[in-house]
Amino acid sequence: MKSYNRDFQRYVLLNLINAFGPISRTKLMEMSGFRLATVGEIAKELLDEGLAVEAGLSAHSTGRRRPTVDLNRRAICAVGISIAHNRATAVLARLDGTIVREEVCQGDPGCGPDALTELIARCVERLLADVGDMHMVGIGIGDPLVDPAGYQKGSPISANYRHFNDWVHLRLNPMLEARFGLPVRTLSAVTLPALVERQYGTAKGSDNFICVELSNGIGTSIYCNGTPISGAHGVAGELGHTVVDLNARELCYCGKAGCVETGASFPELARSIAAAIERGASTSLGHGDLSPQALRKALEAGDSLCRHYVDRAARLAGTAIANAVNLLNPERIVLYGYMLELGGFYLDRLGEAIRSQTLELSRDYEICTSPELESRIPLGAAAEMFTQFLHSDEYRWVYSMLKEGSTP
Repeated sequence: MKSYNRDFQRYVLLNLINAFGPISRTKLMEMSGFRLATVGEIAKELLDEGLAVEAGLSAHSTGRRRPTVDLNRRAICAVGISIAHNRATAVLARLDGTIVREEVCQGDPGCGPDALTELIARCVERLLADVGDMHMVGIGIGDPLVDPAGYQKGSPISANYRHFNDWVHLRLNPMLEARFGLPVRTLSAVTLPALVERQYGTAKGSDNFICVELSNGIGTSIYCNGTPISGAHGVAGELGHTVVDLNARELCYCGKAGCVETGASFPELARSIAAAIERGASTSLGHGDLSPQALRKALEAGDSLCRHYVDRAARLAGTAIANAVNLLNPERIVLYGYMLELGGFYLDRLGEAIRSQTLELSRDYEICTSPELESRIPLGAAAEMFTQFLHSDEYRWVYSMLKEGSTP
């Protein structure tokens, strides 16, 4: 009889239950190769710890219906935190993706690291007060990303960005671990959209997809062959800073000219339209409201000025996304961000630009939208804590059985 390490057996069964639950103990024995007595013992441990629940009788078994177990997804929870400059958003979330509570802490414009650290700690403290009898698995923190709204064009951003992230790794992380006695993991924020979308969104179960943000900036979160991609320094996916216009003179805030963001981000789109209005261009738009909703109305009314600039922004973004598709060969492109509010004209032009410039061999992909993704990004940090708790990355072969058609 083959001998197995008990921890190995526990995590195999945890991940089988997570992937295939509700599932019977007999099916767990068949899929794992463990003795039925071992499966029963570990299932009882998980039930006693509140990590699993009895889930009724099996529905698909031939012959006698058997009792099944499932993960207690509403009793396993984690905290996820995303940070941008002097602001942090934190959520207490269950394994099933339910957000129990959300806290936003906002520091003063000149808020220093010490003050922000304490704000975040108090925010976490309030969230933990709601844990009750749930099983808390840890705190996930996304490194702060560069927000285009916080920088002037041409300003040096790299030193500030790295210093900010050093603060997360070297000060905030250890302080939270010491204060709350919980595992704390620091994640590259570029992976958070992909993590939450794969766990709970339109890319659930997908191993190859990209999430593209269309808002203040143009960014990409990449999931490739079952792995989120952060890059050597945690800044992979900066699609907005790929150069698409070699003749451009205007500098992006990153210091280069011709970046996608200088023509395709919403602030730059609004600025271009405002400049055209100032020059006396004919339009139904007023001088005041250049919100996505106002532009959408003008687009739907056939406003030629608005259509010209929105078409240009869509085609620039589409060119960059097509380049990413040609490089990564994803099966799904998930679009999110407030530029989706520009509506059908923008999305149609964007889709046309992507499809017209992708390699024929790479065209077997789906373009979909996830309007709520931006607001759920802290949930991505919590989702990674669930992955760590289950050791899912080490037992990825369990989840590959889903694609091979195994059923409980």
